[in-house]
Amino acid sequence: MPASEPAVNAGTSVIASGVVTPSVPIATALSQNSIVFAWQDNANDESGFQIERKLGLDGIYTMIAQPVSSAGTGSSASYQDAGLAADMQYCYRVRAFNAGGYSSYTAESCATTLTPPPPPLTCTPPQVLTNGQCVTPTPPPPTTSTLNDTGITSAQCYQAGSDILVACDSAGALALNPAQDGMSGRDANAATNSATDGKLGFSFTAVPASGVDAGGCVQDNVTGLMWEVKTDDDGLRDRLITYTNYDSTTALQKWNGTAYVAPTPAEIDAPTNSVGFKNSVNAQGLCGFSDWRLPTADELQ
Repeated sequence: MPASEPAVNAGTSVIASGVVTPSVPIATALSQNSIVFAWQDNANDESGFQIERKLGLDGIYTMIAQPVSSAGTGSSASYQDAGLAADMQYCYRVRAFNAGGYSSYTAESCATTLTPPPPPLTCTPPQVLTNGQCVTPTPPPPTTSTLNDTGITSAQCYQAGSDILVACDSAGALALNPAQDGMSGRDANAATNSATDGKLGFSFTAVPASGVDAGGCVQDNVTGLMWEVKTDDDGLRDRLITYTNYDSTTALQKWNGTAYVAPTPAEIDAPTNSVGFKNSVNAQGLCGFSDWRLPTADELQ
């Protein structure tokens, strides 16, 4: 028993002569594990204070601290109670004492320790964290571009740790990469991936030849390009003809068997050279068009 504690049983309501009861008890939660309990000191002859605590409204009070008084009448006093459980209600009361006995208890004041934050949300692949929720990413919708698709279908995607092709909407494929080739494009869309006008997302329309030239053309409905159809008649567009690609009378483009030399205008305008062939096709008005050109490298893919 501290020297300043009166010789009375803890918990009794003995009133010491001249010891005024503290007032304005306020318990305030500071964190998940601590509460500060404050009160007003109304006496000037107390030796200290006895602080008691109980768990919840129905608990039983027990003494937890007996701080020595160091301030005078009218001052504020407080005690920080640590090591508490999170999200629990604790109630406090306090009384003053001196050698003659105890004051009355203050009214009780209760506070609830703070609730711990939820653990970080982790998502199981293929789900990803979006706006605080785990969601399954939606594959990008099929798209149409100025170039045709690769022909990779929605059943030809990869998953981690395997070289076996799986469905592109499967969890394994989405977890590996949600933007695989087979997840987008006309070739990945059942509505545009039929064999009625071209397989694997292609769409073609036959265009009959016009004028004196045989064969015909094919309209690519995806890119908007018109393609010539090669013939098998030993004519201008016969499928067995090979072509040179000269376009300058000053550039050393032609190999003469010994060295590179500049082609002649006649060689450039020949129907078996790229420039002359284009000019000949345009002069014939193949399939009703006169703006034929060589395709770009991308268009040939």
